Amino acid sequence: MTFQSFSSTYIPQIDAHLQTLVRPQTTDGRRRLEEAIAYSVLAPAKRIRPLLVLAAAQEYDADTSKVMELACSIELVHCYTLIHDDLPALDNDDFRRGQPTCHKQFDEPTAILAGDTLQSYSFEVIANRLPQHFSAERCLGVISKLAHIYGVMGLAGGQTLDLYPDFSGPLADKQQRLIQIHRLKTGALLAGCVTLPGYLFGDTDSRLALWESFGQKLGLLFQIVDDILDVTRSREELGKSAAKDVDQNKMTYVALFGLDKARQLAEDEAAGAAAVLQDLKCNSDTLSNLLEFILRREK
Repeated sequence: MTFQSFSSTYIPQIDAHLQTLVRPQTTDGRRRLEEAIAYSVLAPAKRIRPLLVLAAAQEYDADTSKVMELACSIELVHCYTLIHDDLPALDNDDFRRGQPTCHKQFDEPTAILAGDTLQSYSFEVIANRLPQHFSAERCLGVISKLAHIYGVMGLAGGQTLDLYPDFSGPLADKQQRLIQIHRLKTGALLAGCVTLPGYLFGDTDSRLALWESFGQKLGLLFQIVDDILDVTRSREELGKSAAKDVDQNKMTYVALFGLDKARQLAEDEAAGAAAVLQDLKCNSDTLSNLLEFILRREK
């Protein structure tokens, strides 16, 4: 199945399930918070992370409903990171997914609380629903692994390094620091999307290591392409502000290597990820098609 066909099949299912998870329930002042959460989560999106969970899970079991809670809980956290990244204290952006960012549509305090709520709620979703399909021990392991991914050794740590970088020294050192930032900020969660299904289904440590490698390479590919699009596409095309990295004088693959070299690095990462998939001997070509989709995406 092509990735486009896979997306067309499963994005409606993901969106429908997300709607059930973030449907407002209160009638007092808390409804503002619920509406901000729903506004951010249900905005039109590529849903790359939950699709990755489902695609990886299909290597073990065709019934994707078993991991839908995991897929959607990860998307909730991804939305939390976007809400907080867009705040004035971090990336200070006004647009996301083709609409005003959460703090622009509502206000900064509401956006902060929406992000906080989405992170904790993601664990509630897993704890309450995933044990219907997997052992309590495996579900607890998933919670522990995700908490690690979201913390200092993953998303939060990568964001901190991105905010307070050290790009002194020779080019090779700068490149390694840039890779470190994006292995944590982007790659850690994408790697979790493909390793956690295998963990739930009891795959071997050696294969889980391959899944980890694939996810990290996919994360770097995604980030390099993001850096390229930031300088080659408009806000209307991206659905978010363009040239933000240039305006903020941030170190990117384009800033460090130039546009042509960045494009070559993206090709190299895609090839490396494809080689890992060959080692995994996947049953379908969905993930290999995903690589091509990420490499050639235009927004």
